[in-house]
Amino acid sequence: MAWGQRFSVCLLAVICLLASGPVRAERLEDWAKRTQTALEARVKGQPKLGLVVGLVDPKGTRLLAAGRARPDPTRLFEIGSVSKVFTGLCLGVAVSRNQVKLDDPVTKYLPPDLRPISPQAHKVTLLDLVTHTSGLPTMPDNLNYTDSRQPYADYGEKELLAYLKKAAGLGKGRGKFNYSNPGSGLLGYALARRAGTSYPELVRREVCEPLGLEHTGVELPPELMARLAPGHNAAGQPMAPWVFGVLAGCGALKSTPADLMRFVAANLGLVKTPLAPVLALAQKPQRQGPGPPVKVGLGWMVLNLGGRTLVFHDGGTGGHRAFVGLDPEPGRGVVVLCNTSVDVSDLGLHLLEPRIPLRQPRRAVVLPREALQKYVGRYRVKRTGVAGEAGAVVKVSLGKKGLIYHEDGQEAIEILPTAPNEFFYPPLWDAGFSFVKDKEGRVTTMVIRAGAQRIEANKFE
Repeated sequence: MAWGQRFSVCLLAVICLLASGPVRAERLEDWAKRTQTALEARVKGQPKLGLVVGLVDPKGTRLLAAGRARPDPTRLFEIGSVSKVFTGLCLGVAVSRNQVKLDDPVTKYLPPDLRPISPQAHKVTLLDLVTHTSGLPTMPDNLNYTDSRQPYADYGEKELLAYLKKAAGLGKGRGKFNYSNPGSGLLGYALARRAGTSYPELVRREVCEPLGLEHTGVELPPELMARLAPGHNAAGQPMAPWVFGVLAGCGALKSTPADLMRFVAANLGLVKTPLAPVLALAQKPQRQGPGPPVKVGLGWMVLNLGGRTLVFHDGGTGGHRAFVGLDPEPGRGVVVLCNTSVDVSDLGLHLLEPRIPLRQPRRAVVLPREALQKYVGRYRVKRTGVAGEAGAVVKVSLGKKGLIYHEDGQEAIEILPTAPNEFFYPPLWDAGFSFVKDKEGRVTTMVIRAGAQRIEANKFE
């Protein structure tokens, strides 16, 4: 998922913290009470939303839930890009054993007949990949999926190597942060290939097993998969679990609240594990991140709050969202899991530091009916990014206060204006709709944003 969509939260956090003094430590009971209040507020008016939060503290743990969720420590969730932290730990393990070096070129661990077009590609290192500074884009341009609800399922080794051979971006923008799913997937693939195994087996053997994470992995037995929380997209529609191909290292893991709380405790040094030195290495900043307050470790994002540090990562799939965060100095951590693909990053950061603001629900404005009439018509979806059924038709008509959005085969919903050309769907505060006009003021395109997903649809007569 693109980090630019959340970075404003981090900037606000810095402003808030610089403007006020140090935080007085909360008791665990008070922390849990504040958390439950925040959860109840977040699920209000969203009948399909379920949230589970795990709090980890030197004095104990708490597991809380709200909405369509129960505080079940064994419930399984997709954790999306939180998997990148596990991939970073796989790299850290290999470094600790002198099997690889951070400055090794990734081509050292790829098939010998691979000949990327860009000569700069041979300079791209394992550290470049794990810190999103390789020059690779957010998504590969040959992700030609047949089912938009399973964007990664058909993307295998053949497709990845074909992409690398022609990827002019590989190494071209090296050194500059650009959040990259193919970069993380390539790292997982390269590490597994060096070890002579698959990525699912590598992460199980090198990370999950040593940390005692018995219910975390890519390929889990049927009895565990039966515990998977039913997922929903940002519009509340059911979503099947994502199936990953060769890019599994960027987002394929599933886990439970209990396992992730243990993972947090291990990273905070609250439980002893054989991976303690590797966990510490992974949290160490290595490169500049998306903005001055944020640097990148081996998979983790490291936020500097005027001398205080928060370490975290979020993740999302078609039907789930996750956040894992650490506050190392007091030894506290947070796990947030959601059964719907709506952003929970602000919630996770706020629970770690209460002066980091929660994102506020948007408020509707009133637009004249003649202004709304300009958007009425039919729009055909064109595939962009990891969203959208190519060719699907969306009908837009007038509603009572805004516009009626009705996609083929889906339930019609009313979207409300926040400004000219900007609309939102009230039950899901991070779902937005914007309209693009040409020089003559005619509406040409509708852009739908739901969490990290982006869909474009062109208006047609």
